[in-house]
Amino acid sequence: TLDRSSAASDVYKRQLVEGQSVATLAVGLRKERPWLSWVEAGFLVGLPRTIEGGGGQGTFTSYAGRLVVAPLTFAVAPRLQLSTAVGLEVGALTGAGSGPQRVESPTRPTVAVIAGARAHVPLSRLFFAQIDAFGMASVLRDDFVFLNGGSTYRAPVLAFSLGANVGVTFP
Repeated sequence: TLDRSSAASDVYKRQLVEGQSVATLAVGLRKERPWLSWVEAGFLVGLPRTIEGGGGQGTFTSYAGRLVVAPLTFAVAPRLQLSTAVGLEVGALTGAGSGPQRVESPTRPTVAVIAGARAHVPLSRLFFAQIDAFGMASVLRDDFVFLNGGSTYRAPVLAFSLGANVGVTFP
């Protein structure tokens, strides 16, 4: 799964670093029923992204584990299902900076709750495609700052992601 995102404003940003592309590897269980039809566990790695601010620049990389379930699923067409999705993402955001002064290079924990929707289309008996639209609310976030200087980055309170996924069904 390759998850590509974009920023809409200063409050709404993808993942924990604005505009960061994220690679995801996930496994899930799926049942043909209208309630609790699927559960998915995944590992996400954000590709490094550099942001300027506070008199210097910081490069950020995120790592996270994600657990998502579908409380409700609706058959919209013979080959299209829409699901609501809720979940939790727990991970780490690593920052390394450069600038005129000494900088911190910490790794900080992150926790976000997830709510959204997924469209699922079987392509054949073996392959499927999905489109995800998730909103995330940070429960735990922190500033990355230059020592004796200003803040270089603060993770947003609200974030969103759009993802296009392809997968294999194991019988």
